[in-house]
Amino acid sequence: MTDINPIFLIDFYKAGHVDQYPKGVKRIWVNFTPRSTRVEGEKGVIFFGLQRFIKKILIQQFHDEFFTCPWSLIEAEYKEAMRKTLGLTNPRTDHIYQLWKHGKLPLDIYALPEGTYVPLGVPAMVIVNTEDWAYWLPNYIETMCSNNIWHACTSASTAHRYRRLFIKHALAAGETDLSFVNWQGHDFSYRGLSGYESAVMSGMGQLISFSGNDTLPAILEAQKY
Repeated sequence: MTDINPIFLIDFYKAGHVDQYPKGVKRIWVNFTPRSTRVEGEKGVIFFGLQRFIKKILIQQFHDEFFTCPWSLIEAEYKEAMRKTLGLTNPRTDHIYQLWKHGKLPLDIYALPEGTYVPLGVPAMVIVNTEDWAYWLPNYIETMCSNNIWHACTSASTAHRYRRLFIKHALAAGETDLSFVNWQGHDFSYRGLSGYESAVMSGMGQLISFSGNDTLPAILEAQKY
């Protein structure tokens, strides 16, 4: 997590969505669906990472860097960003203000349990706004949602695939006590990843299938979230 205002954690085109929906729209449902995999023969993925995203970004970061900050600072920062990048003389902020004034994200999130093996094409999660004026919000947070979940899902799915492989060969070798499999897929990936967040999301995903993990921050955040 960074100290950036989370209202900026988007693909830039999201800023224009508020003006693109037809008038009268009150509810928008968005989904997180694994559509394909590059792994031959694989027919699903492990869904994982949602609780950390909700608690760390949607609750903590929005609280610390948006809802509890003075509106004058939020508005000035937002307008400056829009002016410098899009050349707008008077960027729209009324929808951002309405969200800030509300004091929390008016969203409902429905999801499969974390660690679930989800067949391709099946939605693992759906998000919907709970206030009519927040119709622009579900798609607005889609980028930050994907950014915080896809890596954890990918690593969890990879670990799950390796675990199945280990069990297959252990059984073929005549093993009856498979408890050692818990330690066969040990994770030493911390030094090879692109930073703290990347290492934590990947390491937590690996812990869905194995007990051995040398990425200590992943272990600590798994306990926390």
